[in-house]
Amino acid sequence: MNIPLAGGPISGSVSGTCEGRVTGSNNGGSLTGSMSGACSPFIMAVPASATFSGSVNKAGKTVPVSFSGKGGSFTHNGSLTLTYP
Repeated sequence: MNIPLAGGPISGSVSGTCEGRVTGSNNGGSLTGSMSGACSPFIMAVPASATFSGSVNKAGKTVPVSFSGKGGSFTHNGSLTLTYP
């Protein structure tokens, strides 16, 4: 993910079992966006998507992100924390 700390559009990509792109925006440290692509856990690719939200913690140099994803008949909610130098 490319998240401009001063605000603006978020861009990026997902790779691994799932391949796709990330889009969104940073509005004063508040992040919102979506991911879309396909996951290939077996032989066939399954369309997948997710929405995310989070915030930029400049003092801690972290970006906690929560997401809600779906693909096929599966859904998954989770979170992760990105760090930067």
